[in-house]
Amino acid sequence: MVASTPIAAVLVLAIVMLGPIRGLWVLFLTLPLGAAAALNVPSVGNVTLTDACVVAGLMAMLGRMPIGVLLNTIRPGEAGFLLVVLLIIAIISAVFFPRVFVGETDVFAIGLSQGRPAIIETGLAPSGSNYGQLARLGLGGMAFVLVASAAQLKPSETWALQVIKVATYVHVLVALVDWIGHPLGLAWVLDPLRTVDQAILVDQTFPSLRRIIGGYTEPASFGLFTMGLLGFWTRYGFENGRSVIAWAFTIILFCLALRSTSSATVSNLVMLTILFPAFYATPILKSRARLFGLLFMIGILPALYSMVSVSLGYSPMGSDLINDLIWNKAVSTSGEERMSWNRQALQNIIDTYGVGAGIGSVRTSSWLMSVLASLGVLGTAIYLWFLVEIFRSKSADTKCVSSALKWGCWAIVLQSCLTKPFPDLGVQFFLMAGLAVGLGIGQGARQREFNGRLAHALSNARMARCQ
Repeated sequence: MVASTPIAAVLVLAIVMLGPIRGLWVLFLTLPLGAAAALNVPSVGNVTLTDACVVAGLMAMLGRMPIGVLLNTIRPGEAGFLLVVLLIIAIISAVFFPRVFVGETDVFAIGLSQGRPAIIETGLAPSGSNYGQLARLGLGGMAFVLVASAAQLKPSETWALQVIKVATYVHVLVALVDWIGHPLGLAWVLDPLRTVDQAILVDQTFPSLRRIIGGYTEPASFGLFTMGLLGFWTRYGFENGRSVIAWAFTIILFCLALRSTSSATVSNLVMLTILFPAFYATPILKSRARLFGLLFMIGILPALYSMVSVSLGYSPMGSDLINDLIWNKAVSTSGEERMSWNRQALQNIIDTYGVGAGIGSVRTSSWLMSVLASLGVLGTAIYLWFLVEIFRSKSADTKCVSSALKWGCWAIVLQSCLTKPFPDLGVQFFLMAGLAVGLGIGQGARQREFNGRLAHALSNARMARCQ
């Protein structure tokens, strides 16, 4: 039992009582609290608040969720079906691949170096990490099914937007407490939410500027979820140009992403700033408000980048920050180490003949490389197909929020390609993806039902006139 266990108990009870639909905001409330543990189980690891709430949501579904809705989520032709296929491949890979290719290739994995945990190069062999990472991916899959099923029953844009607002408010609040409260001596306020049994980089500096981590364990994880929310609110803001809250969140999250001082987050921020106008150019040009937003992104933001760079250049700390964050990252010890993980992952693909070494066997510094080296060519193809189905799914009345959720997922995938060591994209991704897909399925079902009733009414009217 840890300090956050009573909080977890209250949240779990709330979800079970409220049910999988009304209680969904409780689940999303926990997403910014990645460093808060519900339990620390020896030999198993951390059970976070979000993990516990996902399980509670599944429990709340019992007797409340029609079985037809669940089956509709995972039926052939939907993204959920591909996710089920992916999980089957992951199970086979965890159980068999490390045993089939034992000793035939070297992998980077967590082991002991001089009596301390470290990432070491060792021969491929079955380990507990295979089942641990399988459990993480399985939890993400269950979160996807839970949220997609709930959204089918209530495909409401307003409801989905409120859920994301809750997560954003909590994330911004915790980040500001970490940023502003630390120099004021109020760092202890977040101690009850930092209870996972692993290193929490509270006082890490880069190079002499303290990095903020919000409710997470380190800056990269904080930056990853920040970018997911930023992708959502940027897309929503362009769709609703007069939404003050959308643009306020966009600006705040943009600042928090920069303040994380994570190289991957800053790189993702630049990529998103470039890719968003490219993919969304046609709708932007049709609206004056959207066009103003585009000019803001391609005009003012680069100017701000330049101003900050120049001003920091006159400061020794600022100059070091820019150099370490951008220019010297690839040739740093950390950068070279991460590149060696990816090179070895390529060798793993060759040594296993494209089959993969098994989920949890390989540690890389890129989600795509991890998927290839762990699940093989077939698993990678299914995973990418699953992502394509998410991004191409359509909805009518919920198009705005659904599209914004997809951009949030897209931002998470982009950054994961730079940092994720394992195939699991994280519960945050699967919850946002499930909400987007569920809105599309639910709205489509309602539209078909309406069309059927309309056709039936017209048929009855014709029959009445004939009589």
